[in-house]
Amino acid sequence: MTSEENEEPTGEHVAEVREGSASVNNSVLIDSVVHTSTHYHLDGGASYEDLLREAITMLDTRARTKAIEYLHDARAKRDTTEARFYLAIALLSNRSFRDLKEHEEQELLGLTRFLNWYDDQRWKPALSLVCELARRHRNGETGGEHLVGQINELGPIQKRLIDDHLRHVLDGESRERLWAARHQDARNRRIENDRRSRVWAYFCAKPANARARTPRPDATTLDDLVRARVWLAVFTVSATYIGWLTVSTTNLLMAAIFLLAVGSTFVGVRCGVDWHYRSRRVAGKDRQYTFDPFKRRSDSGFAGDVTFYFDRYFRRYAPEGVDEHVYLKEVAGFKAFLRDEIVEIYREQKVGCSNVRWLIRDLAKEVQSRYEDRKLHAYHERYRTPTAIKRWCVLGVLSAAAGWITTVVQLSSLSPLRTTIAVLIAATAGAVSMLRWDHIVLERRRAFDDRVEYDEEIAQRERWLEEWKQKIDDALPSETEMQSWLEYDLTLLLDQILKTYRLSWKDVIRDATLLSPPDKRHRARIRNGPWRYTRYEVHIFLLTKDGVREVTTELDFKGIRFGAQSRHNFRFDAVSSIYVERATNGSHQLQLSLMNGDPRPIRVADTVVDDDLREGEDPDRIAEMNLDASGFVHTLRLLEGIAAEGKEWIRREPVHR
Repeated sequence: MTSEENEEPTGEHVAEVREGSASVNNSVLIDSVVHTSTHYHLDGGASYEDLLREAITMLDTRARTKAIEYLHDARAKRDTTEARFYLAIALLSNRSFRDLKEHEEQELLGLTRFLNWYDDQRWKPALSLVCELARRHRNGETGGEHLVGQINELGPIQKRLIDDHLRHVLDGESRERLWAARHQDARNRRIENDRRSRVWAYFCAKPANARARTPRPDATTLDDLVRARVWLAVFTVSATYIGWLTVSTTNLLMAAIFLLAVGSTFVGVRCGVDWHYRSRRVAGKDRQYTFDPFKRRSDSGFAGDVTFYFDRYFRRYAPEGVDEHVYLKEVAGFKAFLRDEIVEIYREQKVGCSNVRWLIRDLAKEVQSRYEDRKLHAYHERYRTPTAIKRWCVLGVLSAAAGWITTVVQLSSLSPLRTTIAVLIAATAGAVSMLRWDHIVLERRRAFDDRVEYDEEIAQRERWLEEWKQKIDDALPSETEMQSWLEYDLTLLLDQILKTYRLSWKDVIRDATLLSPPDKRHRARIRNGPWRYTRYEVHIFLLTKDGVREVTTELDFKGIRFGAQSRHNFRFDAVSSIYVERATNGSHQLQLSLMNGDPRPIRVADTVVDDDLREGEDPDRIAEMNLDASGFVHTLRLLEGIAAEGKEWIRREPVHR
């Protein structure tokens, strides 16, 4: 994993767009990415196997609601004990029995109906055990060693599902017996599958299409062409007349000198125009890549973000063995030109700096490579005027001058009036014609070369883009991997908190984990899936017989580290109120009020706006999935019970001990 994929800007620039965008300032950084995925949207003709497979994937990614839908559809096609088992897991996933709605309770209790009719020794015992766990939980009964033994007798997949999803159903003693293995598994697998080198790809903004500055079209007009041809015709007629005078009034030698003058004029003019174009092309490129410290450039919004990353990448890719300040000074003009180009060609509402960082990085690396290969000014060689062209130009001009002077002097002695008039007309028409054709030829060559350079630049940038997309695809983690890594992080955090408070799961009556998006984060999701974040604000509530212990910390999911912890302890009767504010845009905020303090706002679910949605997505469904993924429903129900009844609610709660 390269550092550029992991970095977050810290400048004062702001550029906010929705897909693959970043807002950069001192406090807010929002980056929204929506991946295309085949999950979450099976068609109506999906088979039982496809529905079950997708339901399992949904469970692994904690998309409980969608998993239940698929399992209902699967059971409609084939009612198996395996489908029933997964449905029981989905109904209880990260929920206690109190979190179930009445129809969900009835559905769960009905899963064991007619179970004796099935002869499936793999899934039947697992389903019976899950329903037994739910029954014991509802009645406040503990299971102890016998129950843990039954769980350990299950297959590895079934055991993992119970351990991952039924933590609020297992009693404290059973959970304590399973915790050591779960904790060790989290320690061993927290960074598995090359997490450090791959997680960046999930949050990497969708790269914008490759672009380059569109070349300026040929500026010559029909009027320019007509005028040039008229003046050329006048010159041709006058030169022809001079030739007729030469042939009719002089000898054969003078006729040969006249023809030499005409031919030399053609050679000199043609080579001179080529020389002029090449010299002007190089001079124009030099001006283009010369840094102007007095030129005013916008450093706000998108342009400011582009400037920020150009500065960063050009410093990062300074050649080894070269003083950074010397290098940056020498390439300042190239950096400024490329920066202005990116701002110009990508400055639109739905493209943010994060969408073009791949191009900025590759441009910086390209300049570095050209600098190291001494090809920074490669256009000097490309448009260098060959020595032969220069020689032919000089030879042609000198020969033409000598020939014309000799011819005019000879004719002036024989026919001064006609010669003078013809020479004046030819000289005037020739000069004007040469200037006009020089403009036309130079402009056409410029347009042609600009188009060639544009095609080369686009081809190179498209090649860079494909390489970048392939790099993202190769590194992109699956939803299951992302969820597993998050679960491992939370498991280790919970273990650390238990050790800090010197608690075991037998001491914990209830627990809840609430995940909130902090202000500074990137976010991404797959189509029809919940948001995932580079950073989480984690709120963990542990209910013991003495009160509530709340621990808040920040999880840097990409960096795989936790921030400082904030701990609060309060009695059950200290909670005065708990309520939820839901804005019209779909965002949720939980307000927790204690008797001796002001309400503490906790943002729960991120806003889902129209720009974040893809075709066929339901905003209410996305919001519901975000709430499920955050642990909101279980946490809210637990805190509401404490706020309403205090310790009485705990006494009526099925115990964990």
